[in-house]
Amino acid sequence: MVVLSQSFRNFNSIPKREDVQRGISRFRDADPEIVIAMDGGTAIDLGKMIGALAVQPDDARAIVLGHRWIVGDAPPLIAARTTAGTGSETTHFAVVYVDGEKYSLAAPALLPNYAIENRVADTKAGLAAACGCEQASAMLPPLTTSRLTDKTRCHRGDDAFDVRSNAVFRTSLTPKPNVAHHNIALRGAPGHATQVMAKQEQDREDLLRDGRQMAIRGETTMNDIVVTIGFRDAGQMSLYCGPDPVFQFNAGQQLRRVFFAGERYAADARHLVRLDRASRDGKVQFVPKEVSEDRRAAIMQSLERWIGDLRLATTKEHAEWRVADQQDAVFHQQLSRWLDALPQPIEIADSPSV
Repeated sequence: MVVLSQSFRNFNSIPKREDVQRGISRFRDADPEIVIAMDGGTAIDLGKMIGALAVQPDDARAIVLGHRWIVGDAPPLIAARTTAGTGSETTHFAVVYVDGEKYSLAAPALLPNYAIENRVADTKAGLAAACGCEQASAMLPPLTTSRLTDKTRCHRGDDAFDVRSNAVFRTSLTPKPNVAHHNIALRGAPGHATQVMAKQEQDREDLLRDGRQMAIRGETTMNDIVVTIGFRDAGQMSLYCGPDPVFQFNAGQQLRRVFFAGERYAADARHLVRLDRASRDGKVQFVPKEVSEDRRAAIMQSLERWIGDLRLATTKEHAEWRVADQQDAVFHQQLSRWLDALPQPIEIADSPSV
């Protein structure tokens, strides 16, 4: 039996930070096991952000503005689109306005676990055509932006049109290779079918393309895993070894945050503490827990191995690197300097702050 503990409505027609913050407060009061977002793109984007940001240790505004990063998973999300929509139910992106400026978030945690779509293939031709026009108009901003690149053109344009036209006019979406795809029978309106698509694997290239809070960033493949390295403006480095583990450093090259084996860790007085999600007095919060010496050693040994592999990758003549914004020389120089200056043994910071 499903029990709806809270509903969230009466928000603006475009996603605004104030609505996200209200939703986060409602989420933390209810501590739900699952989030269901229904309606058009605004409702689905809000559902994505509320679920993901409510369980983060960092402030939602700081994450939206790019000062912090979404880490780990969000509660399960079902996105049910009831309009022609923008395709938000099938992506890991969300849009939000802060003080009148538009920001875009991208993270694996924002991708819905299930997308329920009302197909209009069997409806009247006029309605199908109207839906198609709405989908086409939704594609224009990414294709006409002044920052359009060949990679953006491919990922934001052609692929987006393929997915949206399938959703509107064809009998089923075409799944990406190696992505689980399931159809289940659900009761829908007469003449409509519904489809549920399983959560898709996050493309790690998105960090390279969209992680703009890391001004300098690049990636390579090590041990058959795509590894992304990014530097913030003050030189703070983040190391993403696939989706897990993740290691983040402060400007003094001290370890400040870790995502390891599905768990969050933060620096506290030169030690690592595990951040456990808990509900107290109806509020969801992260509670620091002491980490065993064996666990701490496992984390640090993993980090040392990845750093060692990274050093080797920087010296291999035929290593393939992909660097954002054509900053190859700047990236490699920054990475070499950072590795040369890294303290040995690696130090843990006093706090998780940047």
